[in-house]
Amino acid sequence: MKVIARKGLRVPMETGLRRYVTDATGVEVPNTVYYRRRVSDGDLIDDADKIAKQEAEAKASADTTEKPATDTAASQATGAASGLEPVVNGAGDKKTANGA
Repeated sequence: MKVIARKGLRVPMETGLRRYVTDATGVEVPNTVYYRRRVSDGDLIDDADKIAKQEAEAKASADTTEKPATDTAASQATGAASGLEPVVNGAGDKKTANGA
């Protein structure tokens, strides 16, 4: 039987081992009491049409989510981003703020 987790849930697989049924894609599982109980509780969906619809929604939301670009040139230009600004001691020797 093919199941998918209800939106927003991660349902542990019967075998454990830190594997989960998620709401991103349908998974083929054996027709056991464990999975039938999860379907009857509403944690898993066993309807093929609903599975296809939920997979499409998950893919669409993943496609629209993008990482913001980081501006490393701006952080390097300030020099303070590293937190290691030079410190001048009484003898005129330069040391970093962490003492190295």
